[in-house]
Amino acid sequence: MRTGDLRKESDLKRGVRIFLALTVTALLLVLVLSAGEYGWNDLLRPTTWKELLRRDIWRDILTNLGTAFRAVSFLYLLLSLGVISLHYYLHCLRLQLLSWATGKFISLKTSIEFTFGGLFLGAVTPFQSGGIPLQLWVLGREGLSVGEGGAVILFRGALSLSVLVVALPFIFPYRAVLGSGAVNAVIKYLLVFYALFLFILFSALFRTGTLRRHAFTLADWLKRKRVARGERLHRFLAGAFEQVTDFKRALRDYFGKGKGRLTLSFLATLLAMALYFLLAPTLLFGIGVPDVPVTKAIVLGMIIAYLLPFVPTPGASGIAEVVSSALFFSVCPRHLLGVYVLLWRLLTFYLGVIAGAVVILRMLRPGLGPPS
Repeated sequence: MRTGDLRKESDLKRGVRIFLALTVTALLLVLVLSAGEYGWNDLLRPTTWKELLRRDIWRDILTNLGTAFRAVSFLYLLLSLGVISLHYYLHCLRLQLLSWATGKFISLKTSIEFTFGGLFLGAVTPFQSGGIPLQLWVLGREGLSVGEGGAVILFRGALSLSVLVVALPFIFPYRAVLGSGAVNAVIKYLLVFYALFLFILFSALFRTGTLRRHAFTLADWLKRKRVARGERLHRFLAGAFEQVTDFKRALRDYFGKGKGRLTLSFLATLLAMALYFLLAPTLLFGIGVPDVPVTKAIVLGMIIAYLLPFVPTPGASGIAEVVSSALFFSVCPRHLLGVYVLLWRLLTFYLGVIAGAVVILRMLRPGLGPPS
């Protein structure tokens, strides 16, 4: 095995360890705090830690956890599993429709590898970025160029964001939730991230010549300063801008002959995201929450869905559990909150990551996996 392969394997193992450590730590904290009926601010009080050293407090915590788990309805849990399974199937169908819009239809098996394999690698890399190279390789295996594959991935994300635009009238009445301190800070961070991404994207699409000229000028300067040696950087830039040309051609196909298929993709996305958002109130009913505020629970699930992809930890681990508990506290009693967050993350993320690990292991069999 080459040094590069060993480094990649080491990075993957490190990502898995970080993901598991952050996830387990955050879940345990959420479970203990909810069962002990503590808040996150209570962790700043020395008296809280003194109480947590007492045996009778832990006995109460474990009793409360047992009561909360026993309150879970098996029927609602099965219903929730069915809802999220249909959600994932529609995601896979959407990918098939998007690739079909480029003139290349892919199989359900390939779509599963793309979706779940990307989900697993995204879970063990910062900003969930590790899945994109695998997804491009999977699409490339089916005959899509890097530019065409990039267009598919871009439109996949754009369709999900378009659902947010459709849903904004439903979110607006709950704008006070968005104004809370922690969430407001994350939203400002997301706005900067989105603005930078859109600037680079639009520059590549509509100012390609100017961007190319500036990129090669920078490459020449780096070469003169001996920061970059040889022609490797120039060859990389030439290849990258060639893929930008393919990407622009794929976009023209989407808005030309692929418009009908793109519409079907949007409908599949709309239904898939609706199922995802419905999972929040379904689980609340399933753990025995009285008088579930359905619309508010849906809006909170929507906020979390669009926040987490840009969290810097692998798979948003740690932060996702804390943010979920902070938001869902307004619709879920504290003593049930830990169990709710555990089930929410299990269905919306952990099961997909486990399925992705199985998919990756199958792809790594000799002759099937991506080239090194």
